[in-house]
Amino acid sequence: MKGSRTAQHGLNRSLPTEYSHVLCFSIGLDMALVTVGAVAAHSVLHVTKRWTRFSTFARRSLYFSSVLIIAVGVYLGFRDGRGWRLI
Repeated sequence: MKGSRTAQHGLNRSLPTEYSHVLCFSIGLDMALVTVGAVAAHSVLHVTKRWTRFSTFARRSLYFSSVLIIAVGVYLGFRDGRGWRLI
């Protein structure tokens, strides 16, 4: 009966296994993000050597990205309608 009682209350005996899965996923995600960041930084160095106006383009793309994110937020706010009642 102990086994059914444990299952009934939702207790899990493999908690260390779940923690290790979360830990391994976090480590893998960290490694992937660091690798992608390093490759991006390396490619920016090569692009700036070949395209002299890349730094200007990169600075302006930040503003475009900000405007795009704000526009999507405003659109979703108007479409939903509930978000504007909080203001």
